[in-house]
Amino acid sequence: MVSPSPTQLTEAGCAEAVRDCADEARPESRLGRWQVVNDPYGGRFIVLGLEGKDDPSSNDEGSTHQGYRVVRDFTGPLNEAVYVSSPSGPERIEVYEGNYASNKGRIRESADAVEPSDVVYLVGSGPGLRKNIKHVGRIGTGVVVGINRTAHLIPTERLDYLFCIDSSRTKDPFPVRLPETVGVLDVTVTPSVHGLKLKRELWFVPSVRSRFYDRVREDHPHLVRLEHGLNVTFTALCWIVRALKAKTIVLVGMDCAFTDSWRHFDEPLMFDADAEYLVAQDVCGRAVITNDVFLSIAEWHTAALYFLKCAGIRVINATEGGLLRNFVEVRDLASTVDELNGKG
Repeated sequence: MVSPSPTQLTEAGCAEAVRDCADEARPESRLGRWQVVNDPYGGRFIVLGLEGKDDPSSNDEGSTHQGYRVVRDFTGPLNEAVYVSSPSGPERIEVYEGNYASNKGRIRESADAVEPSDVVYLVGSGPGLRKNIKHVGRIGTGVVVGINRTAHLIPTERLDYLFCIDSSRTKDPFPVRLPETVGVLDVTVTPSVHGLKLKRELWFVPSVRSRFYDRVREDHPHLVRLEHGLNVTFTALCWIVRALKAKTIVLVGMDCAFTDSWRHFDEPLMFDADAEYLVAQDVCGRAVITNDVFLSIAEWHTAALYFLKCAGIRVINATEGGLLRNFVEVRDLASTVDELNGKG
């Protein structure tokens, strides 16, 4: 890791750091290093971070609190026997319970059926979206699934689904109304999403083992159950595969890096003198700033992309930057939209 300094955080400084770093020592080289394990119920999972650990197959819960980060194969049926234990502390559970109480009446009214779509664009809030968002409006084939704050930027008439699991926001983060958009919402999502005036609300419950979530599943046995990952993108991929039955998934705004010194498409990176940053090489061969959190998320996503490839699902990374290069086609969004619209 590197501490921020003027030399290292300029474009030239980042490029020099990449040139001086051997391929096997670059931060992004850890993506795809894992062990695939068969569980006793006929499924598979990938275990990340095995150094110094015992055999992960002995951990029948697949829990993260024992030192493993476990990515389950979400492309097949969900096995009730392999819920992952929830590592959430009492403070977070208190937030979940409060949000759930506010959402409960709406959850009882929701339905979970959706029309399948062969092509799905999954749009995140990464800084890469700053340069290609204009092409989202040209999408003519497939549906668009936005994540959290992308509701601010995607034209409302083109945002088919908004996927949100954010439970921690205390003020209204959505100063828009989405009457043509279907919300796909975690049962513990912030109640401020009610102000979006969505066309319809589809609710899901995480497939984790805890007294709180066990009670939620008893209250709502009809709800879709989805795996949770390190961030919302992984959970959205689970839903896209299970509910929309996608055959082609296009990733947009999935940088896992501070591309061009931006944290999100609408939030510049404010360098923290006490933080540690990494210099990596993005999918276009450019030097890019990232950190260990983003790299961990990229690891998790790469494991998910492996399972998608094994399932025969085509994944195109049209972020035009960032770190996700394995098990995907790396392309620009303009030509991807043209091809999938039938023009390419």
